[in-house]
Amino acid sequence: MRILQIGCGAFGAVHLSAWAALGRIDDVIVADPAPQARRVAAALGARTIEEWESVLPEVDVVSVLAPTDRHHALLCRILPTGKPVFIEKPMVATLAEAEEVATLQRRFGTLLQVGMYFRGHPQARWLWDEIAKGALGKIRYLRGDFFGFKRARADSGALENDAVHYLDLFAWLLGESPSRVQALTRDHFGRGREDLAVLLLDYPGGAAARIEVGYVQPGERPDSVVPCALTTKRIAISGEKGSIEIDFQAGGIRRHDLEFTKQGGLWTPRFSEAASPSISAAEPVAVIGFELANFIDAAQGRAKPLADVQDGLALAKMIDAARRAGREGRGIELG
Repeated sequence: MRILQIGCGAFGAVHLSAWAALGRIDDVIVADPAPQARRVAAALGARTIEEWESVLPEVDVVSVLAPTDRHHALLCRILPTGKPVFIEKPMVATLAEAEEVATLQRRFGTLLQVGMYFRGHPQARWLWDEIAKGALGKIRYLRGDFFGFKRARADSGALENDAVHYLDLFAWLLGESPSRVQALTRDHFGRGREDLAVLLLDYPGGAAARIEVGYVQPGERPDSVVPCALTTKRIAISGEKGSIEIDFQAGGIRRHDLEFTKQGGLWTPRFSEAASPSISAAEPVAVIGFELANFIDAAQGRAKPLADVQDGLALAKMIDAARRAGREGRGIELG
């Protein structure tokens, strides 16, 4: 299967390393106009070219790692060809673009898989299993921190770049999108894009969530993906039977069994000592490799994509609502 990768920025090298781990690097053509990006790709064993259009007829699948503001134009060119597409999050830059892409995908029936990192992470997948089998009972609260000192990307703000991870992860874990979003956002750098956001989310099933993202808050550990960055990436899920906390940077998990009982008119918690389930973390290359292997299986009709165009559209609606909530200073209802 011949693979076209459009773009080879900071995350592009991770993708190429994942293709190599899957034994497919000889099948990859990297298209990037930047000479340095092509040198990086060539050093990892891929064939390189400047422009992608000329080789599109000779490839079987396409992986898009271009800047977010180019996603819409690229998808409008590629989806009508019917060639399966993997595109890194977010699917596109705006809700209007997402709606247009969803319509285009339905028209041509092209496979479109959105790269949602944590759906391929072994600890997050273990957590999904625990919630699905009712180990935590009814979910009451979710908390996500994804912030730290790192560069502010030119093509996206903290909502599209970071909040998107936990917006998708929480919707995947709960099996539903939020019904209402509130947000506080700031643009300290004057880019016209938020560099700090704190979100409060209500879900139809009764769960509530808080997500904090940004580039101005101190993180705790060197980032596993972004060079020269100090970040925090952790979540906590609380249910009626217990809680699970995962630190994706440190790789640790902490779990409590929990029960609230009424004693003397007071609701009092009884909880177990913290347990540390031995669910191994994964390096970015392994997580991306899991996603790409699923994409190839989906392209060959052997599996469903981990995240599809409808997931990408749902995320675009959440991000649009969060941005409107921050701008207007009020909660936004999602249909």
